[in-house]
Amino acid sequence: MKHEDVARGLLAACSVRLDTDAGPQGTAFFVAPGLAVTAAHVVGGAGGLPVQLSEGPSKWRAHVVDVRPPLADVIAATSPYPAPDIALIRIDEGPPHACALLAEHLPRENARVIARGYTRTFDQISVTAETETFRLTGMLDTTDPDCKLLKLGLGEVTSGMSGAPVLELSTGEVIGM
Repeated sequence: MKHEDVARGLLAACSVRLDTDAGPQGTAFFVAPGLAVTAAHVVGGAGGLPVQLSEGPSKWRAHVVDVRPPLADVIAATSPYPAPDIALIRIDEGPPHACALLAEHLPRENARVIARGYTRTFDQISVTAETETFRLTGMLDTTDPDCKLLKLGLGEVTSGMSGAPVLELSTGEVIGM
C-alpha cells in the first residue's frame, strides 16, 4: 500500500461529522483520546454547546469545552470569524477512536495536502464525506501572532468542510484545519 493511501485512511479514521440540535454544522477531528477540535464558527462560538460527532455507524456525544476567541457581540458581527477560530470538544461517551498526528512544524510551500469534510455536495440534501486535494501556495499572518493561515490552491473548499483536518500527504501529519 502506498504511503499516501495510508495517510488518506488515517485521515478518514480521525475525521467526523459534527451536528448540533440545529442539524449538520461541519466537520471535526480527533486530536487526543476523548478530545476533538473544529472551527469556532462551526459551533457558533458557543462554549458548553452539546454536539454529536459521527463517522459511519460510530457516534459520540460530546460538548464544546473551549472556544478561541469566545463568542462576543463584536465577533458575531464580523466576517471572517477572528483567528484562531478553534473550538475544543470533549467526548462524553462513545467508542474508542483514532487520533490525528499533528505536525510540529509548518509545511513547505507547494506541499500536497488533502482535506476531508462533511458536505452536501452530492445532492444538496444528504451530508456525505468529501475529500479535496490542494497545493500549499502561501501563508497569511493574522492579528494573532501565534496563528498563521495556510493559503491553498488547485482545489475547491466547499461548505461543510469548516473544521476539517488538512493533512500533508508526504508526512501523514495534520498541518491545519
